[in-house]
Amino acid sequence: MLSRHPATLIICTVMLCAFAAGERCARAAYTTAMQAQTSNAQESFTAIVKRDEARFTLPVPARREWKWLQPETKENAREYALDVKVSNEGHEYAFGFFLWKFRGAKPRSGGFSYLIADGQKSLFVRAQSGHMTIIHDAGVKVKQVGDSLVITVQGKKNVARLFSGRPAEVTFEIALPGDSPITRTMPVKYQD
Repeated sequence: MLSRHPATLIICTVMLCAFAAGERCARAAYTTAMQAQTSNAQESFTAIVKRDEARFTLPVPARREWKWLQPETKENAREYALDVKVSNEGHEYAFGFFLWKFRGAKPRSGGFSYLIADGQKSLFVRAQSGHMTIIHDAGVKVKQVGDSLVITVQGKKNVARLFSGRPAEVTFEIALPGDSPITRTMPVKYQD
């Protein structure tokens, strides 16, 4: 028995060292992957403005299944937002995709395209009261392209409303239920 203990101790020590080394390798791999993901995420937020169209791209968060209008969401509460915020000539705007849970809404689930179909694509401006109010017929379109969401504002008048003063940057927001909001401020590339 005594002769087996040193061998067992050595085997356990080797296994612990291998596990620790594996854990360090796993941590290093995880850190590298997270840095790459952050770098790629930064690259996947883009803001391009032309005279008659503005185009904004942001990454679609990974989900096995999308769920919306869930029982835990309060009535009349905003459940989802994937939008762009910009300040132009003294006004604050937010535009993109939004989904609110209204009274009596039944829970839904499915792919991201179904979620997008159920929500609204809108432009809001901050009123003097401090509340955001909707601007109708603002040319806001939203569609999924691969792993990205593309928000466009179409029409010279609509683009001018948001970018006539040539603001240098916009802020993207991704707000999903149960997750901390993600915000990225990115430069605007003007092409005219």
